[in-house]
Amino acid sequence: MDSLNLMCSVGYARRSMAMTLEMCHKVVSETESQGDLSRLCQVNQSFRVFAERALYGTLQMRDVPKTLLLCRTLSSTPRISAFVDALTLYTMDEEVTSADSSNSERGSDSAQEFPHNFWSCIAHALENMINLRYLSIHVADSANANVAWMLSKCTFQLRVFHCDLSWDSHLISFLNRQTDLIDLYILDYLDTKNLDATTITEKNAESLPRLPHSLSSAAFPRLSTLECTFAEAAMAITPGRPLMCLKTCFSRTKLDEKRAEMTQFLTRIRRSTCPLRALDIADSRYTTVFSMELLTSIVASRVTSLELRYLGTLVLPISGRQVSGDCCYHLPKLLTWLTPWSHSVCNFMDS
Repeated sequence: MDSLNLMCSVGYARRSMAMTLEMCHKVVSETESQGDLSRLCQVNQSFRVFAERALYGTLQMRDVPKTLLLCRTLSSTPRISAFVDALTLYTMDEEVTSADSSNSERGSDSAQEFPHNFWSCIAHALENMINLRYLSIHVADSANANVAWMLSKCTFQLRVFHCDLSWDSHLISFLNRQTDLIDLYILDYLDTKNLDATTITEKNAESLPRLPHSLSSAAFPRLSTLECTFAEAAMAITPGRPLMCLKTCFSRTKLDEKRAEMTQFLTRIRRSTCPLRALDIADSRYTTVFSMELLTSIVASRVTSLELRYLGTLVLPISGRQVSGDCCYHLPKLLTWLTPWSHSVCNFMDS
């Protein structure tokens, strides 16, 4: 909505306080400028509710000073923080990150510096976001990844959670409390059986009593989509959950160890309560022998063949510099149930 129309609508609203909720909603929904939305908050109570919901429903925190200011507002105004439905937090400087992509020598020097109270402010704001459903946390360096303690007092039930946080007892405790989660991405994972007590860097952060060292079997019982860097995480999380979309990566590089990992992986994911429909398994070292063994095992396993409709990224090393357009016909006939044949990549090697 342009400024002239906005001014006319606001002027009418001030003269006639009997403006319907439908009209308020229409004006707000057609207003794109955050400055205009802020001005609408001052018109009347009806406008304020709709405008504040539009302003705070979906938030992105990037700039440190603006993030601190916003967190103080959310911490001191529960009415506003209750509007937050989706939050994306970036703990990286985009300009520096872009420069690092072309100059890797700068390394950890590119990490963005935060005030000493930065994560405490984030924690207090998150505590007030009782209706948060979508949370993404992008961390640029390991120094800022060990802050899962900030989720300790959160009561919201997420549907989607993507995070780069370190895998520690605080993150496990938070995940154990999530019952509505359907989409999960985790960057880190550790064998928690021998996990030491988490070191808390914030002075005013309070530790939870008797933090758990492993995921509860009752955590996120509705999980259907999982993306994790380590196959061990997929094997730990999949059993007993209705997982349909899985993306992960083999952790082993030696052929014999990778074969054992593949066998264990397929055994564990058979315990999903739903047949897989999408499977993406990356490999740091592709070979013709193992790629074909993996393909054969996927086809032979009931859990990965009954309903599977997406298999990718699947890299098939093929000898020779040229492969005819109908090369897929030389693959096992059992692959015909894949519709479509997605993200197949041919790695041409010298013959």
